[in-house]
Amino acid sequence: MLNSAIKEKADIFVLPEVSIPVSWLPFMVTFARRHQIGLIFGLEHWVIHDCAYNLLIEALPFKNSDKYKSCVVAARIKNHYAPAELELIDTLRLKAGNMRFDSDAFYHKVLWRGVSFAT
Repeated sequence: MLNSAIKEKADIFVLPEVSIPVSWLPFMVTFARRHQIGLIFGLEHWVIHDCAYNLLIEALPFKNSDKYKSCVVAARIKNHYAPAELELIDTLRLKAGNMRFDSDAFYHKVLWRGVSFAT
């Protein structure tokens, strides 16, 4: 699918939540930087101690001085886990990562290449 994004000259490629293994994160960011294609995707649940985190990743590439390729990577925890997702996490005797924080729901508003969007 990434090769198709290159072939189609996509500016941004959006994948579903929990669609990318955690071990692929460096590859995905490198792909976004090299090909200057924005990627938004969800990582598989990242378990740390007794918490399962459902992470949303934004890998948004840019060029410095029109020649040096770079990429901004932002991650945030999913705000509202699905009921079935919570049940699965509970059966594994884990806690949902969004429950560790007492704050209100948090979203990113992004302005990238002249387009505003929120994840």
